[in-house]
Amino acid sequence: MYVRGDRGKRSRGVKGGPATDDIPYFSWNRRQFLKRAGALGVLLTAGGVVLDRARQKPGHLITPFHFRGTTADQNIRPLELVSIAPKQSVSSARTYASYAQSMEHWIAAVRRENPGIPRLVVYPEDVGLITALTGIRGEIARHVESLNWAMGSLILAYFPQILYYKRKFPHVPMPPNDLRLLWMALTDTMARSFLGAFKPIARQYQAYVVACLPIAPYASVKDISRRLLLGDWQRAPNSVVFEAQTPEIYNTAFIFDPEGQIVDRVHKVHLVEAERSLLNLAAGNIKDVHAISLNGIGRVGIAISKDAWMPDVLDRLAQDNTEILIQPDANDGFWATSPVLTNWQPDGWKQGNWVDVQKYASFQYNINPMMTGNLFNVPFDGQSSIVAKVRSEESLKGYIGQEPDGGFQAMAPWVMTEPSSMPLCRRRKAFVKRSQLLAPGSGSPIENHYQATVLSLKTSLQPNPSGSVFVPSLSLKSVTIAQAEQQSQWLPALASDKGGSVYIAFVASSHGTGTVFVARSSDNGQSYAPPRAVDRVNAAQWGPAIDVDDHGNVYVAWSDYRSQNWEVRLAISRNQGNDFEPSQLVAPKTARPLATGIKLRAVAPDEVYVLWSDDRLANAVTDVYLVKSADQGRSFTKPVRVSDTPTFQVEGTTYGMGYAWNPCMASLGQGSLAVCWQDFRPQNLRDRSTRRNTVRMALSNDSGEHFAPSAALSLDREVEQYLPHLLISDSTALTWTWIERQRSGSTELVVAESQRDLTEWHNIPLPKNLTRGALAVNVARTSKGVIFVAWVSSSGDLMMAHNLRGQFSVRRVESVNSHKAQAPVLAIVQEETVILGWQEQSQQSTYIRTAVLSPF
Repeated sequence: MYVRGDRGKRSRGVKGGPATDDIPYFSWNRRQFLKRAGALGVLLTAGGVVLDRARQKPGHLITPFHFRGTTADQNIRPLELVSIAPKQSVSSARTYASYAQSMEHWIAAVRRENPGIPRLVVYPEDVGLITALTGIRGEIARHVESLNWAMGSLILAYFPQILYYKRKFPHVPMPPNDLRLLWMALTDTMARSFLGAFKPIARQYQAYVVACLPIAPYASVKDISRRLLLGDWQRAPNSVVFEAQTPEIYNTAFIFDPEGQIVDRVHKVHLVEAERSLLNLAAGNIKDVHAISLNGIGRVGIAISKDAWMPDVLDRLAQDNTEILIQPDANDGFWATSPVLTNWQPDGWKQGNWVDVQKYASFQYNINPMMTGNLFNVPFDGQSSIVAKVRSEESLKGYIGQEPDGGFQAMAPWVMTEPSSMPLCRRRKAFVKRSQLLAPGSGSPIENHYQATVLSLKTSLQPNPSGSVFVPSLSLKSVTIAQAEQQSQWLPALASDKGGSVYIAFVASSHGTGTVFVARSSDNGQSYAPPRAVDRVNAAQWGPAIDVDDHGNVYVAWSDYRSQNWEVRLAISRNQGNDFEPSQLVAPKTARPLATGIKLRAVAPDEVYVLWSDDRLANAVTDVYLVKSADQGRSFTKPVRVSDTPTFQVEGTTYGMGYAWNPCMASLGQGSLAVCWQDFRPQNLRDRSTRRNTVRMALSNDSGEHFAPSAALSLDREVEQYLPHLLISDSTALTWTWIERQRSGSTELVVAESQRDLTEWHNIPLPKNLTRGALAVNVARTSKGVIFVAWVSSSGDLMMAHNLRGQFSVRRVESVNSHKAQAPVLAIVQEETVILGWQEQSQQSTYIRTAVLSPF
């Protein structure tokens, strides 16, 4: 489920509409798109889809359009991505067999020309929710008029099992005030129905299948008395009985392999209000967010619904080299929310799945199936899609009520065609009217006539090799930051003061989310004191930045979610990190301050700058903003818009044509600042399909009050640039790095240098065969001009390079052992000592390590 701000409103009605088994099936090829889009009109009526059922063979569905994919390059990996968005119906949950048949019904629509191509099939969030209604005990619940009445009838039907779990977990309140005991009582019914459907589907269709179910961790029961109590009496003799093991109920995505085995489970981390207060679900732990390698498919990461808008979840998946982002969704509200241009649900959706793929270098695809259909008095609606990176040669598509855009490889139609001849505002009003007729209790002839769709994309993943060349090893003595009460640690940030103390800020798991901690070393990074929480609150914190001013004051800034929207907060320690003052909000709250990419810079004697990106300006635009303090962080100026992302007007409302992400900055002295960022804008402002990621830079000569127009650092149309890092150490030369991704999919590391006036710059030659596959990068420069670069390869190796003898020497850091390295950072201590930090991921945990570099 996903609710953004106040957009997801529940509709209160009295009954749900009839179900339908009619499924339009669409299939797109990555480079060949639906040129006959106008033909969709013949499939749509005022109420939904009309198919000629007389011509429909048993077990098959009419297939209006189908295109085959071609693969010319033998090095790329062909595969098929399938998004299945069923229209839910309580009648499908009558029996275990009927639920399994309804789920198999959708995938049967997908043609299979080449069985040898790996297939990834994704069902929506909450696709297993209606299994709670299965069997005789769910008979009454299937015929009531509201979700609350359904829950009430299930409480009565499963009361003996509820009493059993109450004795097992006496601290859990009885329903209906708390539904956890009911969820536990339903464990056997729901697990039996869910597994009985999706395990055979994965085996029969030889596919990896992803499907979601709200359930507690469970185990099979061997004790006879418990089997008789907890098991469904309608089950087959001697069949497995499932028992809940904990009182925590998670919104869980299961991954089944082609053999029908469960290969992974992922819990939703960020819950919406309905999941917390109405369904009493538990949030997953951010430390468990990870990607998984599927044979023949690639690295897959799952962000269930709201998680796909959360920087902490997305950053973790990007660090883990996710290639395909799976986003199962169940939008419990209207899809056409409001005719107001600034409050349009599809606009908010595009800020998630579409933006995710464009922003992160490793993400190649997003699969976003969306549930449809009224569940009692709650509507579920949306348009499923498969998204890739924008390419200039493709045709344009979009959600309803939007200007079309690139990147949408497959888009499900809605229940009404886009009246393109109307102005945008009038089109949206027409969609809102249709949406209200679909809602539960509308009494309209088209009530509940939502569409169910199957999208199939035959495509390929581009390789991102790290190279098989020999790289000399570098042995370093590393230090692990004390674990203390933390379970996992991520995203280190380094700073030092004039006395030689080293400060490291990082995020550690706390209450399932992240909390910012700081640890201090008083011996040049040889050891660290126990870490201290900067601002302990029960809310997600992410992406810390740290710096120290000439007075020894330690500043820490981060993205904070305590207001249920990401914002920038800052805390100050005036006693070398021993204690921090209460944190302050750096910028005033806005409607949607999705703050990411925090950077911090303390400049002598009293100036402090905080830099970040958010989407406060308008729809479909993210900009870089800067605030300044001239009194050691006691007060800050109003945010200054640094980036100059182009915008346009539609009926009086401002829309963006690009996004500015991952900012960084450097002080040039005498009030001059340089800021660069990853920018996603059209190279031709008249053609939005020409958008790509480039690194842009803007300069200020008045201490950040105004910035000159930005300039791109590269105009090469064959590459995209990600994750820039910028520094200046001696007020004469500027150095920055970024990751460059070729159209073929491979990435490389780039280091560039310029004189202080920035009139021109040049790339520093690096051995390309040794930097291929770079995923994350950081840079440092000593006072003598020695440049150190640290990065992570696609295989998880931590790499180091320096130009001590006039050319770069590359080494692989041995101290990482066989574990994965992520998020490298560098800092200079007392002019010459270089500290290297990184997060290291083992099977049990992720922890921060640092090492002191000596000349090599």
